Amino acid sequence: MTARERSVSDVRRDILGIVAQGDLRRALRLCLTALRQLPSEPQLWLTLGDVCRQSDQPDRAIRAWERSAELFAARGALIQAISANKLIVELDPAHARTQEQLASLYGRARATSEPAGRPSFDAVEVDLDDLLAEHSIEAAEIIEDETPPATEAGGAAAAPAEPTLIFLDEAPPPPALEILDDEETGIGDAEAELVDDMLETTSGWKDPGSDQGELLIDLPDVPIFSELPPNAFIEVVDQVRRARYFPGEDIVTEGDRGDSFYVIAQGAAEVVKRGVDGEVALAVLGPGTFFGEIAFLTGSERTATVRAADHCDILEFSRGAMETLMARFPSLRDVLERFCRERLIDTVVKTAPLLSTLPARKRAAIVRHFRALEFSDGDQVISPGSISRAVYVIVFGGVRVGVDELGPCAAFGASSLVKQEPELEAHVATGRTLVLEISDDVARTLAERLPEFRRELEALVEQGY
Repeated sequence: MTARERSVSDVRRDILGIVAQGDLRRALRLCLTALRQLPSEPQLWLTLGDVCRQSDQPDRAIRAWERSAELFAARGALIQAISANKLIVELDPAHARTQEQLASLYGRARATSEPAGRPSFDAVEVDLDDLLAEHSIEAAEIIEDETPPATEAGGAAAAPAEPTLIFLDEAPPPPALEILDDEETGIGDAEAELVDDMLETTSGWKDPGSDQGELLIDLPDVPIFSELPPNAFIEVVDQVRRARYFPGEDIVTEGDRGDSFYVIAQGAAEVVKRGVDGEVALAVLGPGTFFGEIAFLTGSERTATVRAADHCDILEFSRGAMETLMARFPSLRDVLERFCRERLIDTVVKTAPLLSTLPARKRAAIVRHFRALEFSDGDQVISPGSISRAVYVIVFGGVRVGVDELGPCAAFGASSLVKQEPELEAHVATGRTLVLEISDDVARTLAERLPEFRRELEALVEQGY
């Protein structure tokens, strides 16, 4: 008899695979066995609800999803709690209790916690010289960055290690399950009673590993919700669309136009882009990761394909639905625009060759010394014959310089700035374009203090940008 360790995500994947094969009884047996080991694991309750739904047991599915939403919320996993809530209202549109509980939890967190600081381009709190005064200029520290897990991309917070479950390959089923007939694959009254027993025996269970007082403080770290009043929060949750994608299904496709952005609630997705020799894998996105902000802001084509790598639950924020809410809650427009802009800026700061040289621990503070400027299609960022007053890095959109087309993460203006020579070509925005402006003084200070930044700046000058 061999013991096997399986993560919660692996077990959920196994169970959903068994459901897809139509063996609902086996899926239920595995789910209940897992819940006996980890009764406070919200992913397992979510999975039990999925099995009950496929078994035409809607009331039990709702009760399991309610338990899942409560446990996710207690852990501060607001996105996952919202996704579980959406499952409930899909079965029972009149079901309001879970929405009210989420709003109450959110409201308490918002009232007792200050939102986490995010980059601001309106005010500078710390002098740049003071910020860099004690910074070591050793190359190893300058390029040091956070070490995200393999599944982190697009701004998702690093997830804690998942608990594991132990299964015996040839073990008999638990005593309560011996009454099940192994030749049957459907779920009947006996199995339904086992689900009821599990719900009853774990009623009121509190996750022993959680401190709800501390977790509430984490809720405002979801900025798209933390700045909304509770009534607007409930409306947004109601309008968000939940969808499930199976492994290999495209969530968004490169080249398609879209006006929605998304967040992964459960599962994982891979980001791929067309290359000369086929698709190139760029990243793997995990729970809590937002993507698709550029299309939401600009209505432009998707720059990459995002494909489900697992059974993937997605929340979609469509522009149409959000526009309706913006008419009722004017502050929502600013919240959404700022949220998407800041996430895109954060990505560019971490990935653009010039900006990725900034010291990781002080990067957010340094970025506050930049300005975010937006241009419409055809606007001149730098006029021909003028001397650039700054170095610019493209966040989204593009800039045409003669026959050259510059895209996101590209930098320009350095050659004219450093040489104090006028630009020969107009630098023209192509479509809606957002750039970061690094002023002369800030660029010179960074070049003096950070050798890696200086080398990238010199390379731009040599290239004529």
